[in-house]
Amino acid sequence: MNWYEYQITSDYGNRVHPITKEYKLHSGIDYAVPENTPIKSNVSGTVTTSTYNEGYGNYVVIKDNSDKMHYFAHLNNSSVNVGDTVNVNDVIGLSGNTGMSTGAHLHYEIRNKDNQSVNPSIYLNSNIGNYNYLDMNSYNEEQMQLNNEKNSLIGKVKKFIGETFKYLVIVLLLCLFFVFITKSLDIEK
Repeated sequence: MNWYEYQITSDYGNRVHPITKEYKLHSGIDYAVPENTPIKSNVSGTVTTSTYNEGYGNYVVIKDNSDKMHYFAHLNNSSVNVGDTVNVNDVIGLSGNTGMSTGAHLHYEIRNKDNQSVNPSIYLNSNIGNYNYLDMNSYNEEQMQLNNEKNSLIGKVKKFIGETFKYLVIVLLLCLFFVFITKSLDIEK
């Protein structure tokens, strides 16, 4: 089973970070891949990064032929080195739970040549079942920006609805409290 066939546990877009509790953009897609599952590249390109940091843990970055950078993060280990050429289906490492992670999964992220995150789902073709990599030229920068803005607005609406619901619950509880107090005063008379 390929990593992109596993359940998505966190999609691209704004969210509350499970560790820092900050509301911010989640710049990739998280897949519930069991620990030590071989991770195969879904793109051909050159490895530009194979290292560790506190956020991504062990991670690999592959630069494709259209200068997009593909991040594979939270790996237990990497099996590629900077400068290696990678082809589709080459194993680049084993899935893991390293860095700022709450459990075993793979974080997959794409950044454009300006280092801006791009929603990876626009490059994964789910219609044919095997998630083949789509032609990068089928989406221009304006379409990608509009897609990112759409996701940002959806996140803001979700946050607004959540906050509105919270305030409605508070108002409802206050109303119930006043009804209770009023009835208590009526009983004492």
